[in-house]
Amino acid sequence: MFDKASKKNIIFLAAVLTVILFLFSDKAPSGGSESLNHDFGVAEKSSPPVLSNIFEPLKIEAKSVYVLDLKNKREIFSKNAEVQLPLASLTKLMTAFLAADYLSSDASVVISENAIIQDGDNDFFAGQTWPISDLVDFMLVSSSNDAAFAIAEKVGNLSGGNQKIITNEETEKIFVRLMNQKAREFNLTQTFFLNSTGLDMSKRSAGAFGSAKDIAFLMERIIEKNPDFLSATRYEFLEFLSRENKIYTAKNTNKGLANIFQIIGGKTGFTDISGGNLAVVVDIGINHPAAIVVLGSSEEGRFADTENLVRATYKWFEFYK
Repeated sequence: MFDKASKKNIIFLAAVLTVILFLFSDKAPSGGSESLNHDFGVAEKSSPPVLSNIFEPLKIEAKSVYVLDLKNKREIFSKNAEVQLPLASLTKLMTAFLAADYLSSDASVVISENAIIQDGDNDFFAGQTWPISDLVDFMLVSSSNDAAFAIAEKVGNLSGGNQKIITNEETEKIFVRLMNQKAREFNLTQTFFLNSTGLDMSKRSAGAFGSAKDIAFLMERIIEKNPDFLSATRYEFLEFLSRENKIYTAKNTNKGLANIFQIIGGKTGFTDISGGNLAVVVDIGINHPAAIVVLGSSEEGRFADTENLVRATYKWFEFYK
């Protein structure tokens, strides 16, 4: 038989042993999506999904992808992003940028014979006059090669200074030189232009080259210059009026427009050599733009690729903003 003191000691030791066993047990209490911090008794929220789990499961047809948080200057997702590929009509983003750089907002452009013989028929006629702002918007929405060439001629003529311009082809060459100068200024290391439209030079030679990463940073420059610069590309159709009061309807070449939430603007590109390209900027938060660029997809696949990437980018922002 134990005396009372012994009983008290046994009870005390049993209590201490119970506490020790509890503290060193590896079984955490059950509790839904929260767990108990054993050191401090603080509830911890579930960790966000690993970044790779958001983007890697996506079925992306494009050869190259880059997603960039423009507000915080951080890479969100990358796939072969620095590989140099044909740009096709993404070239027109630089054409538009230089138009804004060199021409006043009230400038006018006269359409030349050389402009209207470019690939694609916009029903322009030689001698026709357009306000530069309308011509740039028409080019970006409908991907008009006529408009791009006319803009290049206008800027090339002005930039030619006192030298005698003999042909419209020379003004195009001057403009292309300005495009490449701007690419170097922006440190777009994989970008090189051969013309103002992005049209293939031949069956084997593209009209411009660049990387998905370069184009994302070009989009950043465009948005920084003017947040509304690409606003026309948010619409499926737009009407324009030339100085001769001729009405033109521009149909957006971005067939996936309706499926891209909170789009700020974008540009399509496609040739036989390049395949399908698409670059968009979306607002993933309140005034929080992100650029998404796909290169080397198929003509239709670029739209599905971009839609999937946009959705994943919104999901990313929910956890990593």
